[in-house]
Amino acid sequence: MKFDGTSWVNVGDAGFSAGATNYTSLAFSPSRVPYVAYEDCGNGFGATVMKYDSVFVGIDNPKGSRLSIYPNPAADKLTIELSEGVKENNISIVNLAAQELITRQISEPRTVIDISSLPRGVYFVRVTNDRKVEVGKIIKQ
Repeated sequence: MKFDGTSWVNVGDAGFSAGATNYTSLAFSPSRVPYVAYEDCGNGFGATVMKYDSVFVGIDNPKGSRLSIYPNPAADKLTIELSEGVKENNISIVNLAAQELITRQISEPRTVIDISSLPRGVYFVRVTNDRKVEVGKIIKQ
């Protein structure tokens, strides 16, 4: 469930448990299938693992974004395209601890960045210029 600002609402199918749950954790298999593990109070307090049956294909950037990032997920090379007129832009790839790992200054509408040295995980791509900051998310395989 998630909190929508007023109340808790179901995300996906309801019914993981007929009672409360404790010690909830989330894990991903090597093929990126998500699993939820928890103590199931509605089932004699036993440990339960549920496989999430939805297809997980990557992270999309928001609609209306001038920033296009592909492939996503990526293994070695990442292409970043800007749909607006090209001017001096700075690109940073930032980890979840807000550390800038790769930075580039660009002036072309399309740039390819080598990300092979990054460990697997989730990163943010931040594009800045004198007027705007735009951020996208990527998964490094």
